Amino acid sequence: AQDLAANAGARAAIIGGANSTSNVGVSAILGTQPSGTHAHSMIEAFIALGGSELDAFRAYAEEYPDSCTLLVDTISTLESGVPNAIKVFEELKLKGHKPVGIRLDSGDLAYLSIQVAKMLDKAGFSDTKIVLSNQLDELVIWQIITQIREEASRYGVEPEILINRLTYGVGTRMITSA
Repeated sequence: AQDLAANAGARAAIIGGANSTSNVGVSAILGTQPSGTHAHSMIEAFIALGGSELDAFRAYAEEYPDSCTLLVDTISTLESGVPNAIKVFEELKLKGHKPVGIRLDSGDLAYLSIQVAKMLDKAGFSDTKIVLSNQLDELVIWQIITQIREEASRYGVEPEILINRLTYGVGTRMITSA
């Protein structure tokens, strides 16, 4: 949303029961803690300056060690994003911090949630949240949950445990008119 509509929409979402908003200004006015993750552009900026996705994750984790949620789908979710996130989570754990989660913002969110859960579980991060975002509304969330219920056990993942692990970042479809 743009301008004052972003503030009004975020405020209305909080009043309506949303847990939090990434809108820092509204959070300050309402006395709530903003929440969110870094953007794809952060990773792209690190790469443009000669760094890597892992470098970007480490920089974010250094800044937010106790609220670290990493966006893992900028390059390749399963081949680099999650493995790099796990490396950073292990580093945080060694320093006494507990990572919060990862965020998926593109692709087949149900399938990727299943695969990411397997990877995180195998690495010892079974309580790490999986945040889904990207044009979500109640229908899309219902479709994701339905697909997980149909497919997760095929991959050795308990559907209801995964569903309870998910968090949803709903923005565009809540704030702007579809």
